Amino acid sequence: MKFKKLGILLCAAMLAGTAGTSVQAKNAGDYKDVKPGDWFYPYVEDVSEAEYMTGKSPTVFAPLDNLARAQLATVIYRIHEKPDTAYESRFPDVPNGTFYSVPVTWANTYGVITGYANGKFGPDEDITREQLATMLYRYAVKLGYDTSESGDLSAFPDAGNVSDFAKEAMEWANGAAIITGDSGKLNPQGKVNRAVGATMISRFTNLVGTSSKPAHQHEWKANYKTVTTKAAWDETVTVKAAWSEQVLVKDAWSEQVCVREAQTTTISYELCKCGAKLYSAAEVQQHALLAFTNPAAAANCGSRNCKTETITTPAEYQTVNHPAEYKTVNHPAETKTVHHDAETKQELVNHTCTKCGAVK
Repeated sequence: MKFKKLGILLCAAMLAGTAGTSVQAKNAGDYKDVKPGDWFYPYVEDVSEAEYMTGKSPTVFAPLDNLARAQLATVIYRIHEKPDTAYESRFPDVPNGTFYSVPVTWANTYGVITGYANGKFGPDEDITREQLATMLYRYAVKLGYDTSESGDLSAFPDAGNVSDFAKEAMEWANGAAIITGDSGKLNPQGKVNRAVGATMISRFTNLVGTSSKPAHQHEWKANYKTVTTKAAWDETVTVKAAWSEQVLVKDAWSEQVCVREAQTTTISYELCKCGAKLYSAAEVQQHALLAFTNPAAAANCGSRNCKTETITTPAEYQTVNHPAEYKTVNHPAETKTVHHDAETKQELVNHTCTKCGAVK
């Protein structure tokens, strides 16, 4: 791959902070603060013509203003010809809608930039010399370029100040003449102003765009991510409808109910003697002995005796049958919970090179 000079107007300016206005790409000569005799003039001219960096206004480049991390991510994104990328919330301090939102998403996906241990990106923070060298080194590796050049950092008195994460990148950047020193030192934690940033970026793009060749032909592998289309959910399923039943609470039974109490009656009556037998008045009538109803005949028949007789009538009962007693018991519906797993689909994220890990 060779880098091309871009001919597209940039949508966002490279400003000192993270906010900015759209500024058209310029020639270095259009900036009042960039003179042909300045050491950085050819580098500013190079990145301006390529539209990798733009001015802070149509006439101001601000070469001494520091370069922020968000700005460098945007520069590399432009060098890569602004690949079509959708914003993703990868860092809490990189919201959507800023000029660097998509560039940071792309650069992080591509593996060029990472965040800090606290999970933030620090878009407003000034970039250091070793951070810039590391980002350019990672970018070259992802593209499959030869990064075997290695400088001897021990020649610099502050070589021991280089962070572990940046050591290999600083050796490469020095060996490739992207970083040549700062007043005889590496100054790895030194801030990068826009003039120095333009210089390092120009050296990098001219190096890989003219002399370096890709180490191999990329072999792309599609990468997918699982996207949830419907969250997991539970539903209640009826396994038996609500129902009722009659439950016996008392068996059928019978009882004897008294309908008339027992009665005792005392009867007094006269007995008439006729011969050797005594007849009551009732018996005389019953046997048609009418003659003895005649008082005169009775007198001849014999003496009258009074008799008292007690007659007991027993109580009377009847049987009452009682039916069985029931009650209605209602049973609620019987249910069970059925769990449904989330529904997902595979969505294409990007393509990576199986040889070098480059991403597109």
